This record gives sequence, structure tokens and C-alpha cells, in this order.
Amino acid sequence: VIDFFEQIRKFILGELKKRENGLIESRINRINNKKTGLDWFDDNAWLIHYIWIMLNTGMRSGEISNLKWRIGDDDLGALGSRSFSHLSSDESTIDIYFKRKNRTIPITNSVERSLNMLRKDKHDLATETTYLFENPRTQKPHTTSTAANLFKKLVSALELDSKHTLHSLRHGYISKLVSKGGNIIMISKTVGHRSSEFTQKRYMHLRAKEDLT
Repeated sequence: VIDFFEQIRKFILGELKKRENGLIESRINRINNKKTGLDWFDDNAWLIHYIWIMLNTGMRSGEISNLKWRIGDDDLGALGSRSFSHLSSDESTIDIYFKRKNRTIPITNSVERSLNMLRKDKHDLATETTYLFENPRTQKPHTTSTAANLFKKLVSALELDSKHTLHSLRHGYISKLVSKGGNIIMISKTVGHRSSEFTQKRYMHLRAKEDLT
């Protein structure tokens, strides 16, 4: 899964750089004006940032789909009854409540990279959005199933191992942290596992392999 993680990371990083440098060109087949290969990808630019945030935080797909720019009135006082995720007031962290547990993820430079591009798009469109990944037609977040299906389409277009899913990126993120000797307790808290014992049982074999090299 780490190899797959790195392959996706390399591709998404390349797409981010292209957009930052204004190098995006239409991939439409000009002969018959039909979209082929990755042409559809340009119509779903939000997916780049969706994947990039997962690659750099290990967040669950549902947490990213429902990620808000700010905590909403419907989130206040709702602890114990629902889940939510939002940027902190100073946008230095992502605050998550899931399965009756709170956790806070610091916003790294990598994540800030996507946030800056999303802010710019929001400003250019002069629209007020609640969610980072909001469908402009419905004003609701892009669903996890939409993200998963598009990711499956991307994996196929890149001719990568089809057994991997969007959730594999979360596994890849955790696997990398563990294999590099990260603190199991801190990793468990960051990714929102139910316990550090669960993290250790599922991923500790990666460290054992690393220790043997």
C-alpha cells in the first residue's frame, strides 16, 4: 500500500504544480472533441485537493467530504449526536468529532498548499461556501461515494493496481508514519483510531520489517 500511496502522491503533486504555475491545458481530443484518458479529471479539480488532504492527514473520506471552512451553528451543542469536521478559527488546525471522540490535526504546509488554492477559487467565484468540497449545483458537499468512484476511475486511467481504493490512502499514510518509527500513541490519536492497541496490532509489523533492513 505504501508503493501505491507514493504513486498517487507523485501524480497529485504534479497536478498541483501545474495548476500553481498555470500550465493546465485541455486534454480534450481535438480531432473529435471527445474527452479521453484524464480529460474528465480537469472537470473535477476539487478531487485533487480532496486526495491531497487525505494523503497528508490520513483523514477518513467522510471527514473530508464534510469538512467546513468554519464550525456551523448546527454543529454547536451537537456532541454525542453527530460527527463534524471544520477548520479552526485561525485555520491552523482541523478539528474533528467522530464516534464520540474529538481530535485535532495541525495544518501542515502541504495541506495549506491546497487550502490556499481552494480559497483563491472561492474568492474568484465570489461565492460563500460552507464546505471546502461543495457541489455548486446542490450547495451540499460532494459525497464520499462520488469521491470513491472518481478515484477508482483515476486509478484505472493511471493503470495502477485496481485492488486499491480511496481508503487505501489512509492506510498508506498510517503505514508510512509507523514504518518511519513514529510514536504509536500519537499516530493513533492523530488518525482517530479507537485505541493505540488497535494501531499497534494492525501496523506494527511494518516497523518490524523496517528494523530488519
